[in-house]
Amino acid sequence: MSKREQLLNAAMELLVDQGNMAFSMNALARHAGASKETLYRHFGNKQGLFEAIVTENADQAGLTADYFSAHPNNPAGFLTAFGEALLTFLMSPQSIVINRIVIAEAASNPELALILEKHGRQRVALSVGAQFSRYLEQSLVSSEATQSLNYFLGLLLQDSQIKVLDGSIPPLTKPDISARAEHAAALYLKLFAC
Repeated sequence: MSKREQLLNAAMELLVDQGNMAFSMNALARHAGASKETLYRHFGNKQGLFEAIVTENADQAGLTADYFSAHPNNPAGFLTAFGEALLTFLMSPQSIVINRIVIAEAASNPELALILEKHGRQRVALSVGAQFSRYLEQSLVSSEATQSLNYFLGLLLQDSQIKVLDGSIPPLTKPDISARAEHAAALYLKLFAC
């Protein structure tokens, strides 16, 4: 594991264990057994660190994986697999803390939301959208389907992510996630399958 990966892991541990209020580059340096100079050399500043954390978490969650190859003629399988990966990620302690940070810092540091959008959501949407468009080429989904993946996300997420973030419900369980992904895929394809 590289020094950068070790620092990112230490940063996530610290954020999950102590939250954003206790997080600083000094605290991370102590927790990681590194110097502040090492942190600044790898990430530039706290925003650079946050950008790296968001990107790394999206990659580790497999959200930009090749779902099409596993389901070349099966858009329902594709959507279910992606939906399970996305919900599993969004229910993880790492994702919950990242999203809570963005919400807590929205007024004073709106750049964090832009980082999350660019390095998390947009990266994932581009990857998944490009893969899903291959079903259009096979005439398995309508042309509107590739333009409307946000409808799938709405069916999948409902308001669960908000409720988990505000603490009104616990994170969904694996069986709940699987059932939700399968149901959302079926409903979405009723609207957009050929």
